[in-house]
Amino acid sequence: MTAGDPLKIRTTELSLTLRYAPGEKFINTKQHRRPINLDAPVLTLSHTIGFNGFLGGQYRYNFTEASFFKRLWMKSWGKLDVNVAGGIQWNQVPFPLLIMPNTCLSYVIQDRTFCLINNMEFLNDRYASADVTWDLNGKILNRIPLVRRLKWREYIGVKALWGDLSDKNNPYLSGNARSNTLMVFPDGSNIMDPHKGYVELIAGFHNVFRFFHIEYVRRLTYLNLPTATKQGIRVKFSMKF
Repeated sequence: MTAGDPLKIRTTELSLTLRYAPGEKFINTKQHRRPINLDAPVLTLSHTIGFNGFLGGQYRYNFTEASFFKRLWMKSWGKLDVNVAGGIQWNQVPFPLLIMPNTCLSYVIQDRTFCLINNMEFLNDRYASADVTWDLNGKILNRIPLVRRLKWREYIGVKALWGDLSDKNNPYLSGNARSNTLMVFPDGSNIMDPHKGYVELIAGFHNVFRFFHIEYVRRLTYLNLPTATKQGIRVKFSMKF
């Protein structure tokens, strides 16, 4: 592959996902099945197998991922949403098949994504993440005269990522120089320090004019990277009945 040529990879894979959510309740419509309560803990376990030589697949790999979600009600202090996840890529694979953090590259809020991580900024073959958000349901703002008439709701949160790249997937090690599988990482990609996590803090308001969510995001670690964005504002329009 010469410089400037597009990277083309073809994969054939089979995935199996197990989901356990005791006490979860649903409402069924003609087209959808929607949960009506978020009190139940949700545990998800998935495994993906990639096949080499089957239906054009070029690589053999195994990827395992697990996640856990739980909503905790804090009485008059609102609710706390906790989401943790982790995964492992077991085989030697080119960088497009490594684990890339879920990122939001726009100014629109997307759930369970990192706001200030660039695309492919971190490449890992094992990771753990945590996403904790506390909706105070106006506990503080309702105590401020005049402000409480706006009926805004405050929330805070923290998102963290720990990642590691094992030697078998590091293209810069001399022992991997003859590998036909590994590829040099693209510009702007980095290898995380397994002893140093990525962390970003969130503070914001929702129910602004009934429809808008506004949040401020601050990056706390890996600030010395050339492409690092230290802070930002994100918004979302949401209409609920």
